[in-house]
Amino acid sequence: MESSFDVGMLGYALPQLIGAVPFLVGLILALTMRVRLGAVATGLTMTACVLGIVGVLISTWWGLWGIRTVYEDFDSPMNAVAAVNVVLGLLHLLWLSLLVAAVFAGRRHAVVVRDAVPAPDSPL
Repeated sequence: MESSFDVGMLGYALPQLIGAVPFLVGLILALTMRVRLGAVATGLTMTACVLGIVGVLISTWWGLWGIRTVYEDFDSPMNAVAAVNVVLGLLHLLWLSLLVAAVFAGRRHAVVVRDAVPAPDSPL
């Protein structure tokens, strides 16, 4: 297997790696807003963003070199391709689930005021 890099591969790699930018932004925002989000939501968001970045890097490597290696070296490449696709799908499901959990963990409950007296000109 020859793993040389040519300039034509940038046409595939750059758009793939640009997919990591939203995860980097989410990571930075989670760190800057950690007081407002809370510890649990910040941890879940940071974990989801790191897993998203790892998923983008693995997908880029797989598209550039991994799948070529499988087709050149394996007798039945479809089993390996299916296994890697399942792993990548599960990784996507994991980081997406962590982001949804972070949304619910970071929700602030409404403040309930009991025995409130409305102002005289209030529509309530």
